[in-house]
This record gives sequence, C-alpha cells and structure tokens, in this order.
Amino acid sequence: MDLSNKRLEAGELGKVISKQVIILRLSRSGDVTDLVSKCSRLRELDLSDCTSITGESVRQITMLEELNFLALSRCYLIPYKALLYLRKVYSLSYLDIHGGYIDTEELKVVQDGLGAKVQINKFKFSSVARPTVGLKRSSIWNMRVRD
Repeated sequence: MDLSNKRLEAGELGKVISKQVIILRLSRSGDVTDLVSKCSRLRELDLSDCTSITGESVRQITMLEELNFLALSRCYLIPYKALLYLRKVYSLSYLDIHGGYIDTEELKVVQDGLGAKVQINKFKFSSVARPTVGLKRSSIWNMRVRD
C-alpha cells in the first residue's frame, strides 16, 4: 500500500490500513504506534521523509517480527544509536538510511551493531518516484526521463 504522498493526522492511519497489509510506503506521518498494532505482519516498511520519527519510534518498529526491509531515509530525529534497536528484528535484511543525517563513523557503528545479515543502503533509489517541479519535471532521481 502506497500512502507516501498522503498527509495523515494522528489516528487516521488506523482507519485506512489492516492486518493484511505486508508492504507499506508512508511518509509525512509519524504514528508508528498505530502502525505497529494494525499491521503486525509488515514485511516492507518505508517511512522515508517522516520527519517526526524518533528513536522511540524505532524501538516500536522492533515489534514487527516479519519485517525484512525498512527505509528511514531523511528521518532526521533518529539518533544513530537508536538504529541498534533493530538487531531485535531477526528477519531484517535491508535498512535504507540515506539522507546525510548519519556520518560515516556512525554508519559503521550501526553496521557493526546489526551484523552482516543486514545490508545498509543497498538500494540507491527509493521504489517510490517522488514528483519534481520546475526545470526538473522531466527527471526522476536527477536522471532524464524525457528529451
């Protein structure tokens, strides 16, 4: 389910999702408590650009026992040490944390803490193409798509 371009207020997320959802792309909403309780079977979760996500939110995400892929790019309120909570998610294989809020040394600490089973920043591009405006309207991820 792709809700990446929807702005949901607190409590609204629970009204539009169900336990059957296994892939969720969501931005602009930080209601992780509702998400974890309603979608306990999630395998892929993209919270990129959810600027209200915090270290506490990451701790709650660890309750998603089937989670395989997690994207937290540009979630600037997450301290890098909070990402170490994710070692409790044994099924986690991929973690995307692009966006420059974690420096090289911190990234190494996270990688060492999560172990070799979790590949960090494996995917260069998000699976959601976010629209651009103005002169860049003919490109996605700074790559020309139209001549």
